[in-house]
Amino acid sequence: MDMGRFMCGFWPSSLVDWAQIAAAIGTCGAVIVSLILANRGIQTKLETSCVVLRGIGDPRLKVVYRNVGRDTIYLVGIGGTAADGSELRERFITVEGHFVLPPSAPDTTIMEKHNTVTRPADGLPKQFVRLWLEDVSGKRFHVRNSDKCLGELWSEMREEPAAPIVRRDFPQ
Repeated sequence: MDMGRFMCGFWPSSLVDWAQIAAAIGTCGAVIVSLILANRGIQTKLETSCVVLRGIGDPRLKVVYRNVGRDTIYLVGIGGTAADGSELRERFITVEGHFVLPPSAPDTTIMEKHNTVTRPADGLPKQFVRLWLEDVSGKRFHVRNSDKCLGELWSEMREEPAAPIVRRDFPQ
């Protein structure tokens, strides 16, 4: 086989060949730019906070969240992660199966104390150390300062019992 003849057929030899190469490179560039621009357009941002509500009964956790992005967010639930990595998510109960949060819209969820623990099948329940909200795509929005709120929520479980009073205040 003559290598000189093979090499001559491989390289572009006319202006049409060079134009086809330039068109192929331009098409690849256009596809890359369009993908970058398409992905930049989706902006789901959630601003979150939490606070412990005390009153009659067990304390509860109030989670406040606001859509600060340009696009509507479709939330499916709220959940938490324990220190051992176990997780539990509670779904938002709606007709559609998700909660619609339009741009700049706020909302609030109240969590009872007993809903802030995981329920593993092979062990004791574990307290959450972090809270998050989840959208329909599986993206998680972590609740800011949730570790402090959860620590405060469960703080009375860690307190030492008060020492009994041993003195007497009445005459004998």
